[in-house]
Amino acid sequence: MNNGTQDGLLGAGGRKATVILLIIVLMVTGGKSSAEDYLSAVEVSAIGTGAVLINLMGAQARRIEISDRSVIKGPLPEEMALHRFLGGKYYPGKTNFLDNWAGSAVTPVICGLALAGTDFSWPQKHSVQDASQDMFLYISGLLTTKGLTDFSKGLFRRPRPVSFMVDSAMAEMDRSHRWLRTAFFSGHTSSAFFSASFLNLRIRSIMRQRMTPSEYRGWRWASSTTLLGWAGFVGWSRIHAYKHFPSDVAIGAMIGYLIAELFYHWSMTNDSYKKTAASATVFKISFSF
Repeated sequence: MNNGTQDGLLGAGGRKATVILLIIVLMVTGGKSSAEDYLSAVEVSAIGTGAVLINLMGAQARRIEISDRSVIKGPLPEEMALHRFLGGKYYPGKTNFLDNWAGSAVTPVICGLALAGTDFSWPQKHSVQDASQDMFLYISGLLTTKGLTDFSKGLFRRPRPVSFMVDSAMAEMDRSHRWLRTAFFSGHTSSAFFSASFLNLRIRSIMRQRMTPSEYRGWRWASSTTLLGWAGFVGWSRIHAYKHFPSDVAIGAMIGYLIAELFYHWSMTNDSYKKTAASATVFKISFSF
């Protein structure tokens, strides 16, 4: 039986992530760049504190379980048929290589390293502080994503699909296990979509600044297809392993994407394209796919 760490991207390492976040806060606020180009110390403190508090509240909500009974008791109408279509036939012990805690962590770790590499590989006047601010917002967003995911799991306590695959006599007993009532929504998926979306937004920002409009139009699909395609595969793996319903995955993807949009918005103060006369046109392009 899997345990509650399976969707725990930052569960056991929350304190370590908080320490790393504080170090990055000092790097972000310790530079000599202008206030117009970077987040102020007050903004950094507010964002970082908010992210940590949301993460801690989510962890507490998941541990104590806000509700005594499942708020979402099972699949939506016809959802199990859709699940079998997407995930294939179920058999006892069905799993895949992403169906573990490492599967939850691999995408955020790789995307975080790629984000740092992207910032440092693009020569800028303040590359260290650019990378520090991006990593601060990235880790803050991950903490927030994890916190909201845990809060939802503790609040709704939806049984996982695998608990409906056992014999009917054992179903109710199995659904009483804490881990088997943490389906809504998928932590693997929310963290993967946050990480992939944040990195994609940064890459496309650099592409807009380094490429001509025609070059950008020709290559803008590359990072989106690769990164969001992988995040989608992570979501599908949760359906395939019968750990989450399609609706769990869909909501997790939406939450992760929206949090990435929110946190990346705070880093856009140092994007030079915003200061050009064509900013409205570029903004419109940035949300096309």
